[in-house]
Amino acid sequence: MSEIDKAYYIREAELAILLSLAGWKEIYGYPLHDIPGIGEADIHQMLFDMAGRGMLDAKDGKISISAQWQKIVNGIASADALIVSTSTARDIEQLFAYISDFTAVIRAQWHGNGIIRVEIWKNEDMPDMIMRHGLEPDSVLRGMVQTKKAKASGDGKIVEKKSDSLFRKPLDEILREKSVLSVASFHDLKERKKREQVIVFRQGLENYISISNESGSSAELYSAEKALELIENWIGGKRG
Repeated sequence: MSEIDKAYYIREAELAILLSLAGWKEIYGYPLHDIPGIGEADIHQMLFDMAGRGMLDAKDGKISISAQWQKIVNGIASADALIVSTSTARDIEQLFAYISDFTAVIRAQWHGNGIIRVEIWKNEDMPDMIMRHGLEPDSVLRGMVQTKKAKASGDGKIVEKKSDSLFRKPLDEILREKSVLSVASFHDLKERKKREQVIVFRQGLENYISISNESGSSAELYSAEKALELIENWIGGKRG
């Protein structure tokens, strides 16, 4: 059973402040939104609150990021790779996993209330976590293994064609495709580029899993083992 090293609930605006103090205006992947209606007095109050919760240190009139949060901010802003996992099930949080020698995770609620959960994980624990955040559709029975290739079937060909067309689309457009159950994408943060994308589709009476990159797409009947293998390759840096 995997264990979270650290977990915090913070406001999105607080993450923006931490990144700004660390010298980062933006990060790749997680969409930091403009926060309307926040004035100078609000920011001062927020800084005071963050210091009281151990996120900031205040000494001799100077504000700095605490050691623990400096590690998290560096883990997000200086990561080597990013995995974004999104399910169409509204009770599953969207997950942004920033991978370096550890993984800094941002979990965001669909309803967008401005509160996010930030966690630190060991890299070896991440594949199981990503599986739980969308790559194990409820309609797939656990422990059921399907290994038959879908390429020869008409539905498999439809899935491959859809996957090709969706690879370069933005995430919100992918999620509007009615047959999509979940999406996970692997991004090279050094080049700020999406390298691969896995989509779980409901096509006909079956679930399919597809993998796409700039060279094309392939699809087969869904199996949890295949999905886990793909994510383990990403975490291990075997793809790129």
